[in-house]
Amino acid sequence: AGVPKDAVRHFNARNLPNPGKSVVGNQRTGLDARLRSEVLKLPGARAMVDDVVAASVEEVAAMLQRHEEAAGKAAGKAADGSASADAGAGARVVRIGVGCDRGKHRSVSVVMQACEELSVRG
Repeated sequence: AGVPKDAVRHFNARNLPNPGKSVVGNQRTGLDARLRSEVLKLPGARAMVDDVVAASVEEVAAMLQRHEEAAGKAAGKAADGSASADAGAGARVVRIGVGCDRGKHRSVSVVMQACEELSVRG
């Protein structure tokens, strides 16, 4: 519960309307294709998916840039004998947070769609 402290960006899916009970049923979550399809039809859902995808791409690019810069600095230090060439590589994880009230329908649908679109990009 609450905002994940290790996420570099946060998105609030609470402003998307809750899907109707006829779509949600008793057991459906955003992992269910039918529910996800309905959530993605809600006003603002498509824009949120696009924002999550764009933020993910930006954050990964920034992370890679930081790693390239760190590797270059480390290589320079290794050349003068002051450090190992792979020093400063750091973590290679980008966390994007998407939340809603219970984390079952809207946020999961947005995340699953964003993941699908990102996986197509490679």
